[in-house]
Amino acid sequence: MMKNYLTVVFMLALFVLKPASSKELDIETSHSGYGYFQFGQIMKGVYRSPESNMNPEPVDHVWDQETAMGYGFFALVNDRTKVSLNSEIKLAHSFPQSRQNDFETFQHSYQLLIYQADAVHYFGDPETPFLEVALGISPYKYNSEVRNLGEYLFRSEIYAPAIINHFDWPAAHLLGARVSGHFFNNRLNMDLWLTSEKQTVPEKDLSLSWIGSFDITSFLQIGGGVSFSRLFSMEKGIMDSIPLSEPELYGENMYITPGTDTIITLQQDTIIGKAEYIPFHGTKLMGRATFDLRKLMGEPEIFGENDLKIYAEAAVLGTKNYSDFYIPIHKNNPTDSLTPYADLFDRVPMMFGINLPAFRILDVLAFEFEYFKFNEMYPNSLRPREKQREPSPLPEYEYQDMKIDTVNNYPAELSPFKWSLYFSKNVFDCVNVIGMIGRDHIFLNSNVVTKTARQEMLVGEKHWRWALKVLFKI
Repeated sequence: MMKNYLTVVFMLALFVLKPASSKELDIETSHSGYGYFQFGQIMKGVYRSPESNMNPEPVDHVWDQETAMGYGFFALVNDRTKVSLNSEIKLAHSFPQSRQNDFETFQHSYQLLIYQADAVHYFGDPETPFLEVALGISPYKYNSEVRNLGEYLFRSEIYAPAIINHFDWPAAHLLGARVSGHFFNNRLNMDLWLTSEKQTVPEKDLSLSWIGSFDITSFLQIGGGVSFSRLFSMEKGIMDSIPLSEPELYGENMYITPGTDTIITLQQDTIIGKAEYIPFHGTKLMGRATFDLRKLMGEPEIFGENDLKIYAEAAVLGTKNYSDFYIPIHKNNPTDSLTPYADLFDRVPMMFGINLPAFRILDVLAFEFEYFKFNEMYPNSLRPREKQREPSPLPEYEYQDMKIDTVNNYPAELSPFKWSLYFSKNVFDCVNVIGMIGRDHIFLNSNVVTKTARQEMLVGEKHWRWALKVLFKI
């Protein structure tokens, strides 16, 4: 409880304290703030505890809500350097609520988040710079139309492929350095990122990424990118997935190249092949396009400025196949094997979106659809890579062995499809009402770390949820 009180005091101090030295430094300062109340229900889904290998538990009409407020301070020095400090405090509720010696799950918690803490220096004309250099923690979004699904390059993992998204936050928080170039009157834009991983295990790994976009016409934009994910490791052993146990104990990330002369002994059985280990690092690719039908039609006044935009995105989550290998997954039967990474197209998520005509009644009415074949075979999950003793780059293959109740579709027949219907409306200039209904990649948090859902909850074709947010801005 003391930690919660200190968090609240810290946030209140940000609002009260003024940058007294701003006049001495002769800089321009500005402030902003926001608050929101968000609530919704998971109408049907599943929950699987990170500490359990048992069947997922059914989730039916589970209420989810959170409240947050944020404050931002911005300083501009000599029209060339901008410093942004933006933090958020969130009142979050826990899921699941357990009566078995976990009273904390019935209590709310305060979470202090660093939303933005960066400095950006501009080169060239301050109004239209041709080059930017940034350092710090920054919110980053390369696909301006995406509302829920997509933005794969920085919201995904490889080996095992996983996709992460949050309601009304179709972007990423990146920690690192960025160099951006703008050319041909901003028709060609490129970003180069060196980022430090802070979202999933292994943390602190460095990735190098390039993202570009080009406006072919006023109504057609294309873009693409490449990310050398976890190119440099700060924890070499974890990065290369070398198991903490000996190979004879069957490290789950071990694969075997057959047909070589090496003899491997596994639990007193012999296999002819070479033992190696699947790494967490690899290469991600991304391509996208946006077509603005409204601009092509001459921008009729009946449509809002966001109406009739059509967009699509696809990515490759790991360019390297492991088709020539097999992975022993059962200690008592070395020939019982798994080949989850044999086909590159299994690791290609694809999404399509369209801003439906809202006729200025709503600001945005967007429908998005996703297909990811890998999730037809394995659930979208971060559980394997976050195992306490032995992080694994394998998917949750044991899900395939779980008994399916065909009458109630439980635990769930896995579906490769996701969908989302999103709307947004600004009222009174400072209030936004935002909502969605669909089946996306949702993970609910718990006050008890060992109970936080690390496998997404909407894995089956009958699973869905809704959410609504009221956002206030100043």
